[in-house]
Amino acid sequence: MQRATDASEKQFLRQEKEKIPSFQQDSSVDLLPRLDDKRITAMCDNQAPVIPYDKPDSVIFSQPVEGYCGDASINTVLRSFVGVKLQPIPSVVRPMSLQVLKSRLETEVLESLKPNAPFRAARHFHVDPREMSFKRFVELLSLANKPGHRVLVNFLRSAGFAERPPFLPPSRALALMGGHWSPVASVGRLPHSSDANRTGHDADDDGIVALVLDVNDSYGPFVISAYRLYLTCATMDGKTYRGLIILDV
Repeated sequence: MQRATDASEKQFLRQEKEKIPSFQQDSSVDLLPRLDDKRITAMCDNQAPVIPYDKPDSVIFSQPVEGYCGDASINTVLRSFVGVKLQPIPSVVRPMSLQVLKSRLETEVLESLKPNAPFRAARHFHVDPREMSFKRFVELLSLANKPGHRVLVNFLRSAGFAERPPFLPPSRALALMGGHWSPVASVGRLPHSSDANRTGHDADDDGIVALVLDVNDSYGPFVISAYRLYLTCATMDGKTYRGLIILDV
């Protein structure tokens, strides 16, 4: 599949690249699974398992209305564990910044699941582009491939979706406003990642992509360039940057 890049995204990427450290390939990234268009389409259309989430559409807990993406992301992650009860959805929308969701996971959620809590700790990472390189971001994101971890990302839609995201089924409607939470199920590399003719952010991301289990049912699961996801996380939420939460099983 060919990725298109419109003028507004190109301008955004040029501005952001000036302050973001370049990606340097290393051996750990070399081990990322190779993906092709057929495999990606199968994952997004709920035709292929993505361990530990089985078929993506079957485990996503969709938010009932806008504003409950943090709660829905928690329940989507809990569905990846066998026999774990889901968390009740609160009657009032609660702010879900990086620190707030991490604190809720380590206190309220863990307490409610004792003595058989499926994870032991939650770690949060702000994607401050002055301190976290794209290489480090990929290392953290790639923990989604390991059964001993779960990964949630907090990103700004409008920063990454100036156009229809790559590989997102055309039937999925797009909303471009506000920050959003969703789990990441898998990270891999496209087979054409060594193509010397690639330009723009395609040349920077080395073909690395992430499968996002979007809890907004207007989207559903989709695959996005890891570099673009990095940019959407490297955005301000109040006085701090958005980022990731890693659950250690």
